[in-house]
Amino acid sequence: MSAQLEQYVYAKLAGGLHGRSRLDWLSRALAICDVQTLNAAFVLASRTIGSDVLPPSDAEALADADLACIAHGAPADELARICVLIRATRAHGDPVALATEWYRRGDNREKRAVLRALSVLDDPDRYAELGAAACRSSVQLVFEAICSSNPFPARHFSDLAFNQMVLKALFTGVPVSSIQGFDARWNQELSRMASDYARERLVAGRSVPVDIDRVIASPAAATEAS
Repeated sequence: MSAQLEQYVYAKLAGGLHGRSRLDWLSRALAICDVQTLNAAFVLASRTIGSDVLPPSDAEALADADLACIAHGAPADELARICVLIRATRAHGDPVALATEWYRRGDNREKRAVLRALSVLDDPDRYAELGAAACRSSVQLVFEAICSSNPFPARHFSDLAFNQMVLKALFTGVPVSSIQGFDARWNQELSRMASDYARERLVAGRSVPVDIDRVIASPAAATEAS
């Protein structure tokens, strides 16, 4: 999977005026399986690779659905960072500790890259605690990185962590439709939590999120109603 992503990123970076220099820089960084060097590459990616957004339609060429989801509309430096992180976790004795450290020490864009990478790291279930902790971020860019268009939470979060993420998505304005695997992870406790939240808002004279009905009703009932 990682080789496919690297090939995709190489192909996208090869074009343009500075394509060769960007490609050479990333190739050299990935060829060195030294965690300290890879960490420097992770930090310097925005400056060296640039943050131009790769065409979303290009991601559809990726055979793996997770890779296509990650690459869709992603900036070049983010994809480069994901490639670097994959290599670094494989070279480190404690990959979870490494990913957690890079997340905690990173700026918001670096945090986002770590969270977008979680589903394509080896043994992704090990990173469930890191993903759930990211849901507590007050930075919308960081929260959306784990919550929106990311297959990781639906596959690896506990019911409690997933439910809390969905509730936060409601009151921060993240569309429920952007939560990957929502229908499969919907549960009665989530419905109850959403109902309580809606009731509290109405009693306080406040509006409720427009898509809260989708959280309260079961996906099966909503399908039958339509």
